[in-house]
Amino acid sequence: MIPAEKLERIREYALHMDWNIAFGGRSKGNRHLERTVKIALSLSKWKDVREDIVAAGAWLHDVGLHLGNEGHCFSGARFIQPFLDELDLSQDDTERVTHCIEAHDGEVPAKTLEAKTVHDADTLDKMGPLGFIRHAWKIANITDYDSSSLADEIEKHLPTRLEKIYLPEAKERAVALERELKNLLANRELLVRLTSLVAKGSRTGIPTEEIVAELIRSEFLPESTLDVLREQLDPQ
Repeated sequence: MIPAEKLERIREYALHMDWNIAFGGRSKGNRHLERTVKIALSLSKWKDVREDIVAAGAWLHDVGLHLGNEGHCFSGARFIQPFLDELDLSQDDTERVTHCIEAHDGEVPAKTLEAKTVHDADTLDKMGPLGFIRHAWKIANITDYDSSSLADEIEKHLPTRLEKIYLPEAKERAVALERELKNLLANRELLVRLTSLVAKGSRTGIPTEEIVAELIRSEFLPESTLDVLREQLDPQ
């Protein structure tokens, strides 16, 4: 088992990389890692999995983002090795955590229950209305799309995520999120306006949570979408 004090070091390191290094610090304060860990542990509650590996993998899954979004699952798995060596984890634990990182984006099949759990938790946080907003934020940070083209790009990309879910429990949640996303995608004018607001926030260093909080306050989106966003921001 990975001791609690080492899991705390993993958490602190992951947040440092995510808040201060990735995207030049423009997403500081975002809670994606926290939500992914929470979702992952809720999915592993009734599974024969090691929760310490799930937690470590969920905290560290995006550690390669500072090296670029493309292939960050592989660059992250390589980059994290000196840190894991410093923690003096067993070879088996190191390999299990590393596999969670390299398999989290679906570019290679997850071979363990821990990796499948981390993959599904990360994917759930990237689905539904919150997933749309998060992806718009990320793409706006690394491309120069106009709002309409950005909305088109995200609309093509998001539906493929449901197909990659491993666990039945996660798939049930994913179907509900996709249902609300389809309602949002059906209103083109609203979608482009939303994309424009998110892109503006992204390029000025406002994290997705603050953007969503403002959307909830302004009641800019349909009430059903706002309800789902509230649930996604605080997963149970």
